[in-house]
Amino acid sequence: MESIRSNRDSAGAGSFDRFHHLLGYFTFDESNPHPRVSALVRDAFFTCTSTDLVLLTPDGDFFANKVRDYNEICKNFIKHLPMVDKRSSVLAGKMMGQRTSELLKPVTFSDLMEELKGRPLNEEEMISCLKWVTTDDKIFKQALQNRTKFLETASLFHGSQRLSSFLTILDSSQAPFMTSTFPLPPTTLPRPIVDGVPNYENLKALFQAKPLLVKDWLTHVCSVATENSSATMFVDVCKALSDHWSEFSKDNDQDSVKDILRKYSCISTRQGLRTPKDAYLSESIASTFPTLPFVDLGEWGVINKEQMGVFVSIWYILEPTHSTI
Repeated sequence: MESIRSNRDSAGAGSFDRFHHLLGYFTFDESNPHPRVSALVRDAFFTCTSTDLVLLTPDGDFFANKVRDYNEICKNFIKHLPMVDKRSSVLAGKMMGQRTSELLKPVTFSDLMEELKGRPLNEEEMISCLKWVTTDDKIFKQALQNRTKFLETASLFHGSQRLSSFLTILDSSQAPFMTSTFPLPPTTLPRPIVDGVPNYENLKALFQAKPLLVKDWLTHVCSVATENSSATMFVDVCKALSDHWSEFSKDNDQDSVKDILRKYSCISTRQGLRTPKDAYLSESIASTFPTLPFVDLGEWGVINKEQMGVFVSIWYILEPTHSTI
């Protein structure tokens, strides 16, 4: 078989037209005068051109064993291997049927590992990578079998952080208050990756990551807010927690939240942020003591003010007395 030869600079529309024409009209269908003719041609095609056949790709011409079949997801992050274009893949399938893979090898788990060894992926590429790994059954099984090696090899571009460093995962369906407004601990898989990968259960199994606990999330958010002097973040986190307060378990999450927030100036009052023990809740006598840090629930903008009042009052916020003035 005569190879279609071109080069990276001349692989224009005309070259692809000729390549597509060959794939479209050179078939292995049963032929006259005897069906055996097409079988002989098919066998000869694979035996006499196994090392010399050259395929045209958007990146230039390459020997067939260096080319991979078109893969819509993998083309977003596999850069070291050329792939044929989508139309060539479709025409090759019509030309060769079940034997297509003998000419066009699919992207393999080994190909993925070579890519990951060569460079870190950016966030968008990692989302595509994990989407493929967790939705392709064959690749997912191989990834699980080589889980440690995969996680230690793959890394994100920012800081070249290895995937093996992510020990927890966010389950936003179980913790709706952990919105994108708030930062996640550095050992938690980034939110865009979790949101971008459709098979959450397979993703969790691949990382063997534990769910992010409320206390770990809140401790990190408060630390960031303190380091950056972010009053807005403190107010937002209190709003988020108050709106979902009734959903917390009393003996675990509620107690953890109380223990953590007691340490921070997180309660928004008319005199700025105060620690819970230094704030006052009573609205009825606030005008009598204008210099004291009263909580103004109307300024919090919460969904449920009654629930907000319960949330604020759990720290036994005191009404002012003569002994406290």
